[in-house]
Amino acid sequence: MSKLPSSNTSTASTNRSRPKQHKVQNSDLSRVNLQWRHNKWTWTGTFLAQSFAIGIIVTAIVLGGVKKVAALKVRTIFGNEVDPDLQLALLGVFNKVLDLLVTKALTNFAGLLITMSMVAQGLHWSGVRLADFQLGEELTKPWESIEAFIQRGKTLGWRRAGWMRFTTTLIVSICVLLQGLAMNTLGYPKERWLTDPGPVQHPIPLFTGRGMDWSNFADQAHDLVGAGIISHSIANASIASQVLLAFDHFREHMLAEPTGWRLLDYVSDSMPQTAIDTRFEGPTSRGLAMQNQVVVDIFRYLHANGTANARAAKGWNGDLTLEVPSASASCDENNNTTVSGSLTVDTIPLDDELSTTFVVSIPRLSEQAFAGASCNVTFGRMRYPFGFWITSNAPTAFVVVDQYYTHFNASITPLPFQPVDNTIAKALSIQFASTVSHLETLNPNLLVSISHTLQTYRPEYNISDSVALAPVLAVLCNRLLSIAKWNVTYSSDHQIASSPIIWQLFGSGPRLKWEWIAVIILAVLLIAVTTSLGFSLVYRHVPGEWLRPGGMLVAANLSPEIETLRAAVEGAENEKEMAGMQLVVRSLPGRKRVMICDANIRPLTGPIEISKEYKWS
Repeated sequence: MSKLPSSNTSTASTNRSRPKQHKVQNSDLSRVNLQWRHNKWTWTGTFLAQSFAIGIIVTAIVLGGVKKVAALKVRTIFGNEVDPDLQLALLGVFNKVLDLLVTKALTNFAGLLITMSMVAQGLHWSGVRLADFQLGEELTKPWESIEAFIQRGKTLGWRRAGWMRFTTTLIVSICVLLQGLAMNTLGYPKERWLTDPGPVQHPIPLFTGRGMDWSNFADQAHDLVGAGIISHSIANASIASQVLLAFDHFREHMLAEPTGWRLLDYVSDSMPQTAIDTRFEGPTSRGLAMQNQVVVDIFRYLHANGTANARAAKGWNGDLTLEVPSASASCDENNNTTVSGSLTVDTIPLDDELSTTFVVSIPRLSEQAFAGASCNVTFGRMRYPFGFWITSNAPTAFVVVDQYYTHFNASITPLPFQPVDNTIAKALSIQFASTVSHLETLNPNLLVSISHTLQTYRPEYNISDSVALAPVLAVLCNRLLSIAKWNVTYSSDHQIASSPIIWQLFGSGPRLKWEWIAVIILAVLLIAVTTSLGFSLVYRHVPGEWLRPGGMLVAANLSPEIETLRAAVEGAENEKEMAGMQLVVRSLPGRKRVMICDANIRPLTGPIEISKEYKWS
């Protein structure tokens, strides 16, 4: 060790600067304090920060592992709507806080490890090299880890210990860099579509029709013009106009390939839905009626009584087999009808409690070369597998009958007769007669005209005029059923969804295979921060003040000059010796003063005692 200069000039200069040295020595930066009680507030703050970071990471892993779902019902925060922009802003703040906590834990661990290495006595890991002072940077920044590894390799050689340190710091620093990605992927609830895990069956309340009428149109007319004959006429005119809307895209659907069940309404989230089977089946044509409110009601039921996913969901997608009303029409030629006259409807007698069929007779029309027809319209109920979709708690549902253009020939299940079938068939026959009479005011031969047009683009219906009438009547009757006011009940007898349901909800956890990388990232961070916390609990110290820039200036100014450093600075060939030099903190024998020195030179110094407080010499 070289001695400090002792010239008079130097002595005088030292004496003149002594008051400043006295100030420095009385500052916190001039002391070596290893007692936990002396630094209890600093240590406690670090301990709480590390514990908080561990808690967040563990919570994220647990939430991701169980694929926790949440119903985010908070709409405003401090008067501001929780929109996607605010969610991203809050997410960024939370990620940054966690990043600071993790970085603080790792830099504290690095500082404490360096401190204990410098004050340790007689251990194989006593002392630190100059390059070790940037361990905290290596643990939090991948580029620092790579740069430090290259520098160590050039000066100290490519040792196994160097490779191990590089591998460890690089992995940890990369995980710190990707911490935000891992938290976003694994821990934070995000809007997504999830299928129930495992073979989950959802008890669906059985929808059963108890009757229907068209009082909804009567109520609208009453609100418009009040009671009276005019109100009744307006109601029937409104119904007739709604029926005509079903024929807007009739030609397109009858021409579409492949043939099968087709919704006549392009706006599939509208409340009334009418579907027809466009396959040619001789003189019979069938259709069905659907109201999307049924799907909405079932979703709300499951939202209140279903599984965890159902209760937290804001939307759903899947298949439901539902009971729906259906009307079919079968037509035959009737040469006994008169040449003149109008369409007649033989409604079901009120005292008939079993019939579900009424007869529609169309007279011969010589000017249109129509031979006349007699058609039987039969009402029934059937179960049909619908595809459905509700998003973002929308008040209506998206319903399809063709599995989203993939399956047009779904199998249907006719249901056995019930007294309600007779009730609905009677009401349908009466309303059909009233609606047709209003349509005939527009064109007395409207139904025949539509059937003749159908024959021009569907040649198979040319076998007879009566056969072409069947799909026209099927559309008209099923449209009447779909726009009616349904009186329904949800029975305690349940049925099961016909396929797994996908729920739209806020959920955590990996969804795609690559997202499982997030688990590894958080696991590495958890191990690193837990190691830092464990190290703090074992030693209960804080990093030495000399590791900070201010404290290092004090230590460099008050410690004796280290010969190896001076030789390297002067250009001697000691660069590798300087890089390999082990720096330690030691005390002077019998005095509460310390200095930083080269561990290899071993001056007359003693170890640092935990229970004492030292000053720089």
